[in-house]
Parts: sequence; C-alpha cells; structure tokens
Amino acid sequence: MDSHRATTPVHAKAPDGTAVATRAPGSARKASSTVADTTPTDVLEKIRSQLGEGRYRDAQNLAREAAARFPEHPEVALMNSALNKWTAKTRPATGVDRDGERVWMRQELPESLHGKVVALVGREVIAAADTLTELGQQLRSMELSKRPLVFRVA
Repeated sequence: MDSHRATTPVHAKAPDGTAVATRAPGSARKASSTVADTTPTDVLEKIRSQLGEGRYRDAQNLAREAAARFPEHPEVALMNSALNKWTAKTRPATGVDRDGERVWMRQELPESLHGKVVALVGREVIAAADTLTELGQQLRSMELSKRPLVFRVA
C-alpha cells in the first residue's frame, strides 16, 4: 500500500445515512497527536472527545504528548496521570478453574469472615487470619492437595 493511500480520508455513511469521514488504519494517531500549535484547553477538549468516541489509546497518546508540551498545566498533568499511570498486566493462566469458588464466596461466605484474609479451596474455607502473614504461616503448616484461592474479604 502506498503512503498516500494510508493517510487519505475514506468516506463512509453512518446508519442514519449521513456522510462520515474516517481515516485509514494507523493515520488517526498522526492526525490526533499535534499539540504544538494548540492550547492546553483545546488539547483537553480533544482528549475528552476521543474518550467519548471510545478512542482510548489515542487519548492516552495525546495526553502523554500534551504533558510533555505543557508540563506546568495542572489539568493536563492530571489527565495524563489518569490515563497513563496504570497499565494492565496479565499473569499466566494457572489452569485451575476458580469460577465456582468465586460465585460461592460472593453468595455464601459467612459474615464472621469480613475483614479477614481467607484461603478457600472449593467451597471450604481452609484458613482465615487478620493478616496475609498470619494466613501464610497457617497455610505453610498444612498439607495441601490443591492451591488455595487467597483473598481479603471486604
């Protein structure tokens, strides 16, 4: 695909029949990342617009660029922090289905366990303590055939 074609707007129709201009894949980031010739207020408005359209990655990128361009602006800094502070990390699957335990704990966990750290295997509470350290000590003294689900009960 030639470079001219990648950035040329593509015209489409919305469900109500009105014309909508869209961009080719990959060109939206280039079009949305210009903060050099704008004000912090305009950039914040554009970020909010992108969020409203579900364009979260574009909003993150624009917030990051705006924070670099306007480092002293408190709203820009706050928006950048809100959009870019956290990242999702995944762990490898354990191969253990915990859905039954999660449903049971939401529906039938005893009131006496609220505020405790709990170890659950199946529908059985095998240990409970006030702190994770105490729970770990209890679990180390047990012979376990299955890895427990450990969580704090709110």
